[in-house]
Amino acid sequence: MAVVKIRKVKATLAKSIAYVTDPAKTDGQRLASTTTGHDIADCDAIAAAFLNDLESTKGGSARKGAVLALHVIQSFDPDDPITPEQAHSLGERFVQEITAGRHDYVIATHTDRAHVHNHILICPADLTTGRAMRLTRGTLGRWRQVSDRLCEENGLKVIDPTLGGRVSPDLAQLYASARGENAKDRVRALIDQACMASRGFDAFRRELERRGVRVTVRGRRLTYTVLASGMRFSDRRLGVAYNMLAVMGKLERCVVHEIGFHDSLVARRTRTAVTVRVPGTRGRR
Repeated sequence: MAVVKIRKVKATLAKSIAYVTDPAKTDGQRLASTTTGHDIADCDAIAAAFLNDLESTKGGSARKGAVLALHVIQSFDPDDPITPEQAHSLGERFVQEITAGRHDYVIATHTDRAHVHNHILICPADLTTGRAMRLTRGTLGRWRQVSDRLCEENGLKVIDPTLGGRVSPDLAQLYASARGENAKDRVRALIDQACMASRGFDAFRRELERRGVRVTVRGRRLTYTVLASGMRFSDRRLGVAYNMLAVMGKLERCVVHEIGFHDSLVARRTRTAVTVRVPGTRGRR
């Protein structure tokens, strides 16, 4: 069973990021990542990305005294059979679900205590609606329900529903199942696990297929196919953490930037590299 707590960060955002991503707590930052596109070690750049997102929200939410990040702590029972890698993958699925894939975040799994736990910093700015996330009286309860469900799906202890809880699934769970949300969660978990076990895209492709999912590249987009069922999911359906740039960043453990150029500038191609003529340099490559 996981315990979920929420705190608000209203100052020293970069220091909060530095704390949760501390290499001594996250196996040299192997168990830390961010959706902002910045190097996980560059706390100032990640903080600046959060603030830039907030400034773009309606009314500008980076003003003094505003909530700069929501600090979510997800702690697992010491007796639960969960590895740091599994905890990190479950944390990724958790934050993707509670933010609907519309918020930048930092996630770090700490292994310096007797119990494994995730620290998640969520930027309140909704990248789709342009509004800031607001906590309500029921937010923590809903988030705990999401965490409990994910724990149950992964064989971890949960509160016995016969002790006063509801045994049958509620309508929200039934609708999620009908939309294929559970299947998407399983695919996300397999992608996260394959990323942690691989370096380089070819190795990732093989590792993911070994786990029962085939990934194909279509232009800039990735499509994931579950081999057993034939179900297909585009990276857009899974969320920004599963597109090409995000996956390459996880695989290379560094920042990945996308560079575009016209085919007419290509001088030579190999399996792993492209040599390009740089415009305005008299043919320099």
